[in-house]
Amino acid sequence: MPVNKNQLSRLLAIHGKLATGRKFTIDQLIEACDDADLVSERPAKRTVQDDIRLLQESFKAPIPKWKSYYYYEKEFALFETLDHEDVALLNESLALVRQFSALPQSDGLHEVLLKLEAEAGIRAEIPRTVVFFEQNKQLKGIHHLNELYNYITMERCVKIEYLDFYGTTHWFVIHPYFLKEYNNRWYLYGLRDGSQQVFNLALDRMEKIQPIEVDYVANTVIDPDVFFESMIGVTRPDDVHPETVLLRVWKPRAEYVVTKPLHSSQDKKRETANWIEFELTLIVNKELESKILELGADCEVLEPDLLRNQVRDIVKRMVERYD
Repeated sequence: MPVNKNQLSRLLAIHGKLATGRKFTIDQLIEACDDADLVSERPAKRTVQDDIRLLQESFKAPIPKWKSYYYYEKEFALFETLDHEDVALLNESLALVRQFSALPQSDGLHEVLLKLEAEAGIRAEIPRTVVFFEQNKQLKGIHHLNELYNYITMERCVKIEYLDFYGTTHWFVIHPYFLKEYNNRWYLYGLRDGSQQVFNLALDRMEKIQPIEVDYVANTVIDPDVFFESMIGVTRPDDVHPETVLLRVWKPRAEYVVTKPLHSSQDKKRETANWIEFELTLIVNKELESKILELGADCEVLEPDLLRNQVRDIVKRMVERYD
C-alpha cells in the first residue's frame, strides 16, 4: 500500500521501537515519532493509532490487537512489505544520503545503507559528488559511531573500555543519550551508572564497547539544545555559568569574524577604522581559548580578566618556546 513521505517516516519510527522486542504505550510511540528527524510535526494520538492499524492490516506486522501496549510477537522486517512506490521513495532518500558519503563517519553510514538496500531489495544510484567535507580518514574510533547510535536508539546500557591519554585503562557503564561531533572528533554523552553525573567520552579513546544487562535510565538530566546553546565545543566545566566575553579584533580579520561568528550570542559593540569589539555571552572553556588563539595577534581579550590572563599566559609560553 503506498504511503506518503511523512507517514513512512512515522512508520519507520514506530518500527524502530517495536523492533527492539520491548513493549510501548501509545504515548511512548507518539514521543518516538515526535523525536524522529524525518517526521515534520508531532502526530496526534489517532494518527499513530491509524499507523499501527496500517502496520497490522496492510503490512501484516505481528502486533497483538486490543492491548494497552504494543510490541512485535516475533521478528518482523518492515521493508519486505513495501510496494514499488514506497521503494521508489526509499531509493530517492538513499541516493540523497549517498551524496554525503565523504563524511568521516561514512563507514558506519554505508553499513546502514547496505542494510536498507538488502532488506528493501533496492540499490541507490550513486550521484555525482558535488559536496565535499573536511575529513580525516585516519580518525580513530569512528567505527564505533554506528554501534553507539544503535545502542542509543535501542535504549541499552553499554560497558566501555576507555584508554586515557596517560595510558590508563578505565571501565565505564554508561546509559548512552546522544552523540556530538566537534572539530572532526566524536563524543558520547551519557549517564554513568549509579550516579547522577553525565559523562562525555571521546570515541577515539574507546577500546571496546559491549552491551550490558542494566536497566536503562532515560534522559531526564540534559537537554542537548539548552546544554550546547551557551558554549563552544564539548567541554563544560562543573559549576560554571555563561559570562560576558569582550574581544577586540583588528581589521581586516574582524570582517571574517563578522561573517563567521565565534558563537550565536556574538554581538558587535563598537567599531573604529582599525578594529571591531565583539561581545559574547557563553561559558569559558578550552574550546573558546582555542578559537581566540586561532585569531593570533589580531585578537585581544578585554573581558573577563581571568580569560585575558589565561590567554596571555599561553602566549607568553609560546614566545618562550621560540626564544
